Amino acid sequence: MSEAVSGRATVYSYTLNSYQFHPDVPPPNLIAIVVLDEQDDLRLATNLVHCEEAELHIGMPVTVRFEQHGELYYPVFAPAEAP
Repeated sequence: MSEAVSGRATVYSYTLNSYQFHPDVPPPNLIAIVVLDEQDDLRLATNLVHCEEAELHIGMPVTVRFEQHGELYYPVFAPAEAP
């Protein structure tokens, strides 16, 4: 059985990617491992948006956003106070 989650998480680890691995994703971009508030033993790899590397820190609260790419929507995370 699946249950809805809040979309809130915490940054567990992160890195700045400078390599263009896909034509639609220009570098640089922030890649993070986040821990969902509802399941602290689950690590989720994601992109961070609306965030500068200088602002980012381990333990930072983030919330989910969804980016549309064609017909698909991808979950990404932004700082909890971001618009």
